[in-house]
Amino acid sequence: MKQRVRLMVFGCIGGILGSLIAETIEPKTEDEATATMMVISCAVWFGIIATLIAIFLRWSIALNCAHRFPTPRQIATSTVIGFVAGAIGGALAQSAYMLFEEGFVKRVVVRILCWGVSGGFLGILLSQGVPNLRPWRGGIFGILGGIAGGAVLVGIFELAEGDSVLARVLAIATTGSILGLSIAIADAVEARRGAYIEVNYSPKESVRITLGATPITFGGTASDTVYMKGFGSGSLVISLKAGKVFARQSGTNDIALGAKSLISIGTTTIRIHC
Repeated sequence: MKQRVRLMVFGCIGGILGSLIAETIEPKTEDEATATMMVISCAVWFGIIATLIAIFLRWSIALNCAHRFPTPRQIATSTVIGFVAGAIGGALAQSAYMLFEEGFVKRVVVRILCWGVSGGFLGILLSQGVPNLRPWRGGIFGILGGIAGGAVLVGIFELAEGDSVLARVLAIATTGSILGLSIAIADAVEARRGAYIEVNYSPKESVRITLGATPITFGGTASDTVYMKGFGSGSLVISLKAGKVFARQSGTNDIALGAKSLISIGTTTIRIHC
């Protein structure tokens, strides 16, 4: 499965599960609670959704690098930071939403922009799991993804002539999928502006990994960027230094590589793009 497709599918699954769990604490309306309770309710509601989307997108990123599952630490980090980022985004969104009177602007424009804010927080979070993706770029594309997802959500609500569980689940699933695509696009833009490697696991399975300040390691441990069964930790390290790509295998020195250079490790081939 292509990495961008996997990100979209896993983002969609995370959105579905997150929205179903969050339905147990459906956000309060103005008729049911005070302004403070509404903000808290919305913060928890979106925090749960963001957590599930973050965990599943982090899982997708791990699969793209041949890991079967993210590590417990990665799951814990996604859970904590995902909830905090989602809660902050949800609280800010609800606070801004309450500033406007009922009407088209509040129902459509403000709601879409609020989802953009939440998407930006998620984009910054998820950029931490993508090798050498800068947080600001992840944030920008997260905002765009959130706006696109918010537009879909509003469109579904308008067609359904109101808010409903089915509409929310469908809209949030779409939003999770769009956020996954946004992260894939952000990573592609990052790669095209610098150097990257194309890792071919098989004739039908390949991924692109951006090179940057953090070296890319290949090995058989959970701490390696790309998992290689049967190899020791850091069996191959590819790094970018002063605009040049270097490779180092265990017990050897750095070797400079040119564009289109090929490296083989086990059954995996790596092509350099710079």
